[in-house]
Amino acid sequence: MRLYHGSNMLIEKIDLNRSKPNKDFGRGFYLSDNYEQAMEKYKIAVSISPDKEEYYAKIADCYYNLEKYEEACLYYKEASEFNITNAKYRFYIAKCYEKLDDKDNAASNYSLTKRL
Repeated sequence: MRLYHGSNMLIEKIDLNRSKPNKDFGRGFYLSDNYEQAMEKYKIAVSISPDKEEYYAKIADCYYNLEKYEEACLYYKEASEFNITNAKYRFYIAKCYEKLDDKDNAASNYSLTKRL
């Protein structure tokens, strides 16, 4: 399997000492569609740095991609607590409710997304 990162140069040898523990591995698994492993690494990252909204959002993305919409919604809500004006989180909360066939909550969150 080849995994491409956002680098603009060829990396001959990977130096794991330069990566951020759990975050970079989580990102690698996320990019490779191994959402279960990515989620595991992001959860470890949250336990180390619970103030990073991006970790909660990535866990939510993993759950969403695994079609576990209730769990995804909870983590998008956690991420949105850090940044209440982030329309992406609110949009995905609405999408989760839509997937869960909760039309009222979906509609109210879509409406809120438009106002952000």
